[in-house]
Amino acid sequence: MTMERRWSDRTHVTLEAVVVHQGLPVERCRTRDIGLEGAFLHTRLPQIQKGTRVEVEFLVPRAGGTARRRLPAVVMHRSDEGLGVMFLAFDQAAFRSIEELVYHAPQAQAAPDRRARQALH
Repeated sequence: MTMERRWSDRTHVTLEAVVVHQGLPVERCRTRDIGLEGAFLHTRLPQIQKGTRVEVEFLVPRAGGTARRRLPAVVMHRSDEGLGVMFLAFDQAAFRSIEELVYHAPQAQAAPDRRARQALH
């Protein structure tokens, strides 16, 4: 078991996203969870290595359409299931975008990740 290094809770949210590498969209994927500092993306991108800088464009459902939120990130780990990314932008606009994704995601798609943490203690 590894020690948890996150400073904020993750929320299980399924959002559509696009991984952008070197300015080009490389794969459409879905989130498994998201927090103020990062997210896990279900993806099949074996060529993207740990430490690679990417952008993640989240497609957030809104009444009458879809809002797009693009955030710079770095790949922290990868597995057969996908990529764990840490967001790099911490200016006010980026922070508000992340807060919107974490705390105002569609309720049918969001559930707190506290049960898993409590099971470890």
